[in-house]
Amino acid sequence: MKFTVETLKKIGRNDNPPEFRERWNFTNKNLRTYLHTSGYDTAYEKNSANARAHLQATFENLEDLLMPLDHTPRVQDCSYILSFVWGQGEDKMIDWLLVHDIDESYHTDTKMWRNANPEINIITTENGLVYPDQSRICGDVSIVSGREEEYRRTTDHLDNYLKFPMDLDDIGLKCTHVEMLEIPSFN
Repeated sequence: MKFTVETLKKIGRNDNPPEFRERWNFTNKNLRTYLHTSGYDTAYEKNSANARAHLQATFENLEDLLMPLDHTPRVQDCSYILSFVWGQGEDKMIDWLLVHDIDESYHTDTKMWRNANPEINIITTENGLVYPDQSRICGDVSIVSGREEEYRRTTDHLDNYLKFPMDLDDIGLKCTHVEMLEIPSFN
């Protein structure tokens, strides 16, 4: 499966921008991921390919991980998923924002898509396992996820939202390089 990797750099418009290194867009999976600098060096050994491999392994098991949780949507019930990869010491962490309750018919109807007010469940995985009592997000995730929702409401439909990620200049980040990569076994 092909996906885009965007390298993000801080720019001078904001004294304290969110600390993200990269953004990955898996449009065929309805998944957008941000790689945070927190714990990157230790948990992923300063290698974004290690972080992507962990994301892939956890995403492929996400449906099974969510099964025992009450009041949590299944992966196939989500319109899309935002994920935020980070580390805590040597632990590999991912915050999953499961965006759901956007009627599927709205995905192609511009007016309904823009007016939709989705529900978002937050799940945190640690080393590929769900710890429901530990689900939390940091301020950087809050800033970017809020901007993602603002941006979604300006796009025409789900495909546009996923294929054309938002500009991050106003929060102090700039995309400096875009690369198309492939993960052959990402189901």
